[in-house]
Amino acid sequence: MKMRKIPNILFIAIIILFFAIRIYLSLNLYIKNYPIWGDEMLLSQSITAQTIFKSLIYLPENQTAPPLFIFFTYLLTSLFGINSYILRFISFAAGILSLFAFLFLAFKLLKNKLAILTALFLFVINIPLLYYTNEFKQYSSDVVISLALIISYNYISRNLTVKKTLLYCLIAFLSIVSAFPSLYIILLIIVLKLFEEKIHPKQLIYIISTIVCAAGYVFFVFKNCIQTLNKLHEWQEGYLSFTLNSLQTIFSNFFSYYNFDALIGSIFLFIGVL
Repeated sequence: MKMRKIPNILFIAIIILFFAIRIYLSLNLYIKNYPIWGDEMLLSQSITAQTIFKSLIYLPENQTAPPLFIFFTYLLTSLFGINSYILRFISFAAGILSLFAFLFLAFKLLKNKLAILTALFLFVINIPLLYYTNEFKQYSSDVVISLALIISYNYISRNLTVKKTLLYCLIAFLSIVSAFPSLYIILLIIVLKLFEEKIHPKQLIYIISTIVCAAGYVFFVFKNCIQTLNKLHEWQEGYLSFTLNSLQTIFSNFFSYYNFDALIGSIFLFIGVL
């Protein structure tokens, strides 16, 4: 039995509804202005308690953040003062922009309207994403920049010329110093390009040199920030091992956390797969 096609008006209306829900939830959290907690406080003090030049090279208290995130945080706090609204504004704005970026990517990758709505719905109800849109951390901007990088690949990679390569190098550099996960996405894009079409050696040099420069800076920041192996050991303990018991715990906590939303999301996911 074939499913009826979703009318365009209904399709657009549902997208607007999903956007309205997510923006309302994000704005509601932002306006409530929950108190700054310890990790946010350490990061804000690490950035604002020293000059911008020192912050770009080294952050104390074992803190890390992308250089452009540090720069815009320093700029906003210098112009408007230090308070939770200003500190969390970048994350809040990035969270809203990520909605548009994700929808755009969904239209590019998915041809079925129900699949697009399912993907968007799961993105909207994603509690961790919503949480980090209202926390002074770079994770929300990581999402929108990563999505933008994936989108840019479909345009810049076509008929790669020297000018397009230089443009992509600029985007690659800005992305890496804005979001650390960008490095992995860019490396994957280069690998895909090598298999798709021939690249002139000069173009490859442009790309690699940009990544090496940006990645070198990123790792320099990490090297100065991470002081002891004990800290790395503490971080490693935060990851769950892939055992049957851990997966069962994740599944149980997922439904306990989401409650009714998890059931609805699972139904949508099942329908989308079908």
